[in-house]
Amino acid sequence: MPVAVEEITTVDEVRSQVEILRDYLNYVCNDLRLNADIDIDPEPLLADTLSNAETFVPPLGAAYVAKDDEGDVVGIGFMRPVGGDAFEIKRVFVRRKARGLGAGKALMNALMDRARSEGASEMLLDSSKTLSEAIGLYEKLGFTYTDPYPQSSHYGDKELEPILIFMRKSLV
Repeated sequence: MPVAVEEITTVDEVRSQVEILRDYLNYVCNDLRLNADIDIDPEPLLADTLSNAETFVPPLGAAYVAKDDEGDVVGIGFMRPVGGDAFEIKRVFVRRKARGLGAGKALMNALMDRARSEGASEMLLDSSKTLSEAIGLYEKLGFTYTDPYPQSSHYGDKELEPILIFMRKSLV
């Protein structure tokens, strides 16, 4: 099953991805519940993502979806500016049926290419320590571990920060 990556450029297009965003947030919140005994309701996170969709589309950020050969959305990924010449990768997710097909790598590369074209010199991200498949991808793409960075929405979060990893990659 080949995967194609397409940019989504409007707030309405981001908001139309509610199904995969809900799948992503349910996946992450379930992982936190099972592996860190942290219970977070995904629906307020979904509402927050949708209400701040302008952060993830031009001229501020970027958003991409991965589609299978039938045109179904099997992955999503965002980036947002975090100051200076850095962008943060957010909400990268690939549905289980498309894992191992290169969708995650294709989404990450699209985001990094877009950041470079915007003049970025650095990409940042945070992730749960228990999401080993995602972390493995980030490592293969050249991301290295770093201290928590103030631009992260989880910076200083006493509950979440201990179970998160923070990574960065130079784009120059």
